[in-house]
Amino acid sequence: MLQSPTPEATAAPADTPADGVVASTETIVTPAVAAPVAPVRPEGLADDFWDATAGVKTDAVLAKLTEYQTAEAARAGQVPADVTGYKLETVEPILDLAGNPVSFNADDPLARGALEVLHKHGVGQAAASDLLAAYASSVIAEAKATNDAIAAEMAKLGANGPARVAAVQSALTAHAPAQAEAIMAGLSTADAVAGLETLISKLTGAGIAAAPISKADPFEGLTGAALIEAHRSAQAAGRAA
Repeated sequence: MLQSPTPEATAAPADTPADGVVASTETIVTPAVAAPVAPVRPEGLADDFWDATAGVKTDAVLAKLTEYQTAEAARAGQVPADVTGYKLETVEPILDLAGNPVSFNADDPLARGALEVLHKHGVGQAAASDLLAAYASSVIAEAKATNDAIAAEMAKLGANGPARVAAVQSALTAHAPAQAEAIMAGLSTADAVAGLETLISKLTGAGIAAAPISKADPFEGLTGAALIEAHRSAQAAGRAA
């Protein structure tokens, strides 16, 4: 015979809610929000391109890059296709000691070598002209220093110095015509002139006749090579007469 279950047998467990929903014993954990990471400055980045809060200033970097690319394109446009494309001229005329504009010889080995190096490294016309100007100015300064030194030596010969040089040249031309020009070209000190005067006097047995001091000195203002060349011209004119 069947029996109805007793109330105790059908009662729900003590820990089960009356509505039949089982409560979870697990704790729900809310994930923590990570703290913002500070930007890291690239090594070597200039202050103009960095912001301590935002990081790299991209707009400033792009602007500077565009500026550089524009300048580089302009520079590259000045580089000739080959060495022969360079103009051997300076921006402003360079004057020599006589006041004449300096010119450059394209066939000069030094000039061609320099231009080949410039072209190899992609140097434009503007820089080439500046280099030519610097080279010309250096050569002229060296020539001026040489002339000044010769003039100072000639001054040691006294007021009659030009006449003494002319007399030495005349004697050398008379006794050693083949070597006279070379000797005079190397005559750059007062001691050399005095030494030749002594030597010529001993060899010829007579003193060198020096021209009298002229009040209107035709060599006044001349120095160095220009002075010696003027002496040569005067002697040549005297012999022709």
